[in-house]
Amino acid sequence: MKKSIVLILLICIHCCHTQEQEQVELQARLAIDEIREFVAIPSDVLNYDDINKNLVWLNQKFDYRGFRTSILPTDGEPLFMAILEIE
Repeated sequence: MKKSIVLILLICIHCCHTQEQEQVELQARLAIDEIREFVAIPSDVLNYDDINKNLVWLNQKFDYRGFRTSILPTDGEPLFMAILEIE
C-alpha cells in the first residue's frame, strides 16, 4: 500500500514538473518571438514613421501588461513612458 502511494506521488510530482517545464519553455519561446518582432521594426531616428511604429508597438505591449503608458512630446522626437503602479 505504501509503495503504491509513493509511486502515485512520484508520478504526480513528475507530471507537475513536466508541465511546469513546458510552461517555462513556452514562455521563453513567446518572449523570444516578441523580441524578434520588436527588433524587426525599423528604427531610423531620422525617420518619423519608424519612430511612430516603435511607439505604437511599445504602447500595445506595455498596455497589455498593465502599464499606464504615454507618449511625451519634446522639441525633437517624442519619448515613450510606461508606469506600473504597485500597491
